[in-house]
Amino acid sequence: RYRDDEPPLRVAINGQTGEIAGSVTLRFTAHKKQCEFARLFTHPSHRQNGFARELLAAAGAVAKNSGALYLSAYVNKDNDHAMAFYERIGFIPIYQFTDGDHLIWRSL
Repeated sequence: RYRDDEPPLRVAINGQTGEIAGSVTLRFTAHKKQCEFARLFTHPSHRQNGFARELLAAAGAVAKNSGALYLSAYVNKDNDHAMAFYERIGFIPIYQFTDGDHLIWRSL
């Protein structure tokens, strides 16, 4: 169950020209021990430059500083590129839903 009294947090990173190069949304569970990230996005002109990795590092720092022990996400079963990326940076699939989507997480 997620906290209804707090809006999701959004973390953004700027490119060298000042435009938003990427963003991610964070949402904490009611007990704040788990933080879910969603809507990870990097602008096409900034892909393959480490921005997604930086965003998740920043998201993990925010989550950890707020008391979370885990960072998690739901990944669509057809998003092989995302799953490969998340696994490369230390996330592990912990559950596969009947529709094939995955729940992944990583300790902070």
